[in-house]
Order: sequence, then C-alpha cells, then structure tokens
Amino acid sequence: MPLRHPSLARRGFVRLVGSGAALLSCACGRAHAQQPAEHGGDIPGAKKSTKSIMLGMGADLLQNDSPIRSINMCLNGFHFYADDMGRQIEAHHYCTHINEEFFQCVIYDGNKSDSRLIGIEYIVSERLFKPLPEEEKPLWHSHRHETTAGELVMPGLPQAVEHTAIAGLVSTYGKTWHT
Repeated sequence: MPLRHPSLARRGFVRLVGSGAALLSCACGRAHAQQPAEHGGDIPGAKKSTKSIMLGMGADLLQNDSPIRSINMCLNGFHFYADDMGRQIEAHHYCTHINEEFFQCVIYDGNKSDSRLIGIEYIVSERLFKPLPEEEKPLWHSHRHETTAGELVMPGLPQAVEHTAIAGLVSTYGKTWHT
C-alpha cells in the first residue's frame, strides 16, 4: 500500500539508512574520530560523538553540497606572511571558476580529508583589478611571479594541461584572507 505522504516514505528510508550507518559507525566511526590531527596538532574540544557522526552521515545523504561540487580547479603554492616574508605556508587552493575573469577559492593546509581550512582567496583578471579604488589595490597581489617562477602548480594534471591553465593565471590578481 503506497504511503500518502512522500515525506513519510523518505523518513522510513532515512531510518533504514541510519540504522545501517549506526552499525558501521560503531565499527569504524570511533576509530576515525580518535585519529590525531596531522597538520597543527590536536584541535581543542571533545571528540565527535556517535550522534554527531550519525548526523553528519545523514547530512551527507540528504543535503545539497552544490557549492562544494562546483570546485573544479586545484592549485598548490606557498603563501608568505605579510609581516615576515621569511615565513611561508603551503597553501592548497580549491577553486570554483565563476566566469572567465573570476575565481573563488578555499585554502587548506593540505590535500587530505582532515586538512584544515586556513583561508579564502578571490582571483580576478587584470581588467577587473585595474578599476579598483587605489586604497583597495594594496590588499591584492599579482600572480605573475608565482606562475612564471613555477611556484604555483596544479597537481595531477598532465604537464601540457597544467601549463595552459597556469598561463591563464599569469595576469591575474588575488586577495587572500587567512584564518
């Protein structure tokens, strides 16, 4: 007999999936939650509970992550500290190509699932950069040196594809916020 309300059918499915996920989380969730953070040591706070793990699994199944799925470019480079150019940090950029003149990137300290978010960067063409107010321009940096010196790479791509993509970034500018 079909259910009158589609939401009730969905709830039944979610309960079924939740039960299966609960069994799996007992076996592997606790071990995953107890793994130490690699890049910056332990993060303060209590370890994820089984409840939190289950809610996360449900969200993975039911929620829309379109902004994350639209990320279509990975860049790896180094960022220097503005107040100490002798200090640098490896920066893994995961970018969405919004249009031919604008990218938005999330920046992580690594390329593993437990990497930490360390910033964001907007990348714009020279044409969009030039009309910015003069007081805004010092907050941006040119990508000319990073791209031509080989300091910015696109891991996993064939060299010819990487060269073409990096060449398109030579005349761009970036504005970065580090967390």
